[in-house]
Amino acid sequence: MNGALKGLSRILIPLGGTAAGTYGHDPYGLSAQATVLPGLYDLPRLNALPPDSEERHLLATELIRQRNRLADGVRDTRDLVDRTLAALRPS
Repeated sequence: MNGALKGLSRILIPLGGTAAGTYGHDPYGLSAQATVLPGLYDLPRLNALPPDSEERHLLATELIRQRNRLADGVRDTRDLVDRTLAALRPS
């Protein structure tokens, strides 16, 4: 159970605590860190940008990467919980 808790921490803390990910470095005072999912902080800004602008395309690409990072984390969390519950079931 302790291993599962440690594994969950390794998955979930970077998702909720950093916009740069596990191996990235968020700049000091990054306002995105004050949100629940820092990687998606700029999502509301997307609709304010002109549809064909380069900035919008760059932001959309970054947001898709962040969405994928979150989806991978949720999948990894589910897999870890499933494995842990299976291991705890009596034979």
